[in-house]
Amino acid sequence: GVQAGAARSALDRSPDRARQALLDIEASSRAAVGEMRQLLGVLAPLDGVAPPQPGLDAVPTLVERWRAAGLQVDVTLLGDPGSVAPTVSTCVYRIVEEALTNVSRHSAAGRAAVSVHVGRTVDVSITDPGPAGTSSAEPGSGRGLVGMRERVASCGGTLDVGRQPDGSFLVRASVLAVPT
Repeated sequence: GVQAGAARSALDRSPDRARQALLDIEASSRAAVGEMRQLLGVLAPLDGVAPPQPGLDAVPTLVERWRAAGLQVDVTLLGDPGSVAPTVSTCVYRIVEEALTNVSRHSAAGRAAVSVHVGRTVDVSITDPGPAGTSSAEPGSGRGLVGMRERVASCGGTLDVGRQPDGSFLVRASVLAVPT
């Protein structure tokens, strides 16, 4: 928009500057459209079939990726993940994913414990034994905890997060396995 205004005002006085501004507008517009197409391709592929979202069955793979990155993760999975509604399954996976990301970014411990129990509800907890570490990220600078709250609320569940008396940090969620 700024370049278009500059081109308009320079059109009569300096046609060469106006031409260059228009060429710059054209190049940046093409780049923006290409980036938008890429983004939309991720969100809604051209064939209309969205890739499957990860769920509880992918938690072990997620944990292995964090282990390969150097985070020590203990995991306990109890119950039948196949009995969980797909939206709930993805919700819980994303909570584990975000909580482990937070441990990686904000904890000095270098380890975490993940527990998932599937029954009538899916109860998940991720514990970072603490203490908080040093991080380039400012506390609250992202949307991790807010996103977790929104995700759990959309499934009608509850989320508790916070520092515990022993210095650990706990993320705990409970969601109906099959929403009513």
